[in-house]
Amino acid sequence: MKFIKKIFLLFVLVFVSLIGFSQMNELDLTIPHEYNLAKVRIDGAPDFDENAIILLSELKEGELIKIPGDAIPRAIKKLWEQKLFSNIRIDVDKIVGNDIFLTIVVTERARMCRLIPAGGARKKEFENVRETLDLYNGKLITEDMMFNVKRIAKDYFVEKGYKRAKIEMETGFDTTNKCPPNSKY
Repeated sequence: MKFIKKIFLLFVLVFVSLIGFSQMNELDLTIPHEYNLAKVRIDGAPDFDENAIILLSELKEGELIKIPGDAIPRAIKKLWEQKLFSNIRIDVDKIVGNDIFLTIVVTERARMCRLIPAGGARKKEFENVRETLDLYNGKLITEDMMFNVKRIAKDYFVEKGYKRAKIEMETGFDTTNKCPPNSKY
């Protein structure tokens, strides 16, 4: 019986110490604390240079950053301004003493793979619109680009005499495997 009590006591001590140890690295956002930015990693951007993303974020390894503070929201804002990503977040990987390790997690925007004319548009007219809009395979698809494509294509066909031209756009992921991953048509 004494042996079981000792094992139980040992188990409780190990469990309590593990709980205490795991809470040592948690980030308390109620109290601002200054950390040395030890390392910044990038996750989710295979087509981009990681150093370029870090440079665009304006986070610099070795600098002191305050959490909560302005550095992280400013870095996210700087990356959004580039219009390269559809999702951005910055995670804390770990905290060791006063050093903080961050990961910038991004989702690349889809890229244009191909355009398919539909309806009554002739191939030559379609190519003229494509050149006017500077549309090419590999171009990042943004909301602004989609809006401009519709507006400029509509204006082009109205100018050519098609007063009731209707422009519809459809996007989808390429299932033919003729385009790189993350490409839309």
